[in-house]
Amino acid sequence: NDGMLINLLGRAHEAAQTRVPKLIVLSMLGRHDEALACGEAALAAFVAAGDERSAGKIELNLGTMHSRQDRHAEAVALYRRASVRAAHAGDRELSIRADISLANGLSWQYDFDEALRVFERALMRAGTHGHAVLAAQARGGIGRIELLRGGYARALRELAAARAGLAEVGASPQQCIDAELSLADAYQAVNLLPEAQQLYAAVIRDAAAIEASTEQATALLEAARVAHKLGDTGTALAGFEQARALFEAEDNTASVAWADLSVAALQLELGEHEEA
Repeated sequence: NDGMLINLLGRAHEAAQTRVPKLIVLSMLGRHDEALACGEAALAAFVAAGDERSAGKIELNLGTMHSRQDRHAEAVALYRRASVRAAHAGDRELSIRADISLANGLSWQYDFDEALRVFERALMRAGTHGHAVLAAQARGGIGRIELLRGGYARALRELAAARAGLAEVGASPQQCIDAELSLADAYQAVNLLPEAQQLYAAVIRDAAAIEASTEQATALLEAARVAHKLGDTGTALAGFEQARALFEAEDNTASVAWADLSVAALQLELGEHEEA
């Protein structure tokens, strides 16, 4: 209502500023369509006002919302624009943040060479200018790419360093959860299954505490994979179903399909061919 009143007074730029916290709240409540519409309206107002910095911030937030719903092509396009706007505005920190998000989006599209190049650039810039949290996040991104490419030694080293670095500087719970989830994935990849199981359990607990449903669902899915590998099929099936329900509530259709495939593979192993 305040935003509507300001808009009626002919101050569209100030009205757009009121949409920024609204966008975040709507996203946290899972009202994604409303959040996207709110963000697009604010973005249009900032662009019209020539406010490159605010427009870049909104594009970064919109990109994150698309990414959390497995819409990575849309997210990458928004991250690229945010990076350019941040450079035009002379906001170095925002520029590095946009680069890290862009590299994450590229890695989801399996463009590993370009993603690694952007992560390395972000790490160098963050280290040079004393942005410790961003440096740790860039190291985490490098570790995830090496994990996907089978470079397990470097992956474990970078992911462990990222987790420790974020904890050391008192990063946000969300940032720490992301780092722990990636390290747990690395443990699973090299068959350190009890260590992975313990870390996934911590992520599930911490993500539930801050209502980070996507991270909670991802950890549930991967913890179920570990249970499957350890021969605990009951726990695995329950975990896959819990993850699926959370992904479906968040409208993460690709992740819902991934959970379904995981259940089907397990049913096939159990001889439940029709269900599979």
